[in-house]
Amino acid sequence: MITWNFDKQVVVITGGTSGLGYALTESFLQSGAKVYSCGMNDTKLTKAREALAATYKYGSFDLAAVDVSDTNKLKEWLQMIQREEQRIDVLINAAGVCSTVPAAEVDAELWDRIMEVNVKGTFFACQMVAEFMKERGYGRIVNVSSISAYNGGTLVSPPYGASKAGVVALTKSFAALYSRYGINVNAISPGPFKTDMIADFTPEGVAGMISKTPDGRLGEVSDIVQSVLFLSDQAASHITGATLDINGGLYMR
Repeated sequence: MITWNFDKQVVVITGGTSGLGYALTESFLQSGAKVYSCGMNDTKLTKAREALAATYKYGSFDLAAVDVSDTNKLKEWLQMIQREEQRIDVLINAAGVCSTVPAAEVDAELWDRIMEVNVKGTFFACQMVAEFMKERGYGRIVNVSSISAYNGGTLVSPPYGASKAGVVALTKSFAALYSRYGINVNAISPGPFKTDMIADFTPEGVAGMISKTPDGRLGEVSDIVQSVLFLSDQAASHITGATLDINGGLYMR
């Protein structure tokens, strides 16, 4: 396992209290960063806070109840971090809503919810943090997209794939606008991997995906984490506007 050093860096992670986001919260803490994470499920938030408190020193992390679709609450949270720390070095937009509702059954409420979290939340987090980073002339932003942005996905609802395609487009836009200020903006596009997000998939659907994947397995959270840490590091200084596929060859482009 590669050892990363984010000592004294301030890392902000949306959706950081469960699944991939929680794994990233832990990994950045292990690498020396001060981590601010948010989530919108009170039970998961409490569980994450208790687990981290048992391992990491007081003051090295802060978990907040923030729904990224609530733009005012999101901005208040990010402004508080900037005010307290006077810097944000890394932003990871991992907050996301998935659905397996068939296309014919998607209603306006579900469509809006997916877009508000996955696209609107990502946009406004990038908008605010990029301006903070611009003042210092340095920053790393990594947005979490999905393989469904490219192949549509047959096990997820169409709005999910559409939202993740939007994340890719936002990543390119912010990279084009802010890379000249020392801010690299990239995305990752994971295939199916072992988190709660695939809990609603049928066993047959999961088996079908594995059979079509050249390396013959679902992704592990650690596969994703290492890629995000790389894109967040200074080693990735000449990579911006890119989307990194992490899917074992399930989709090649």
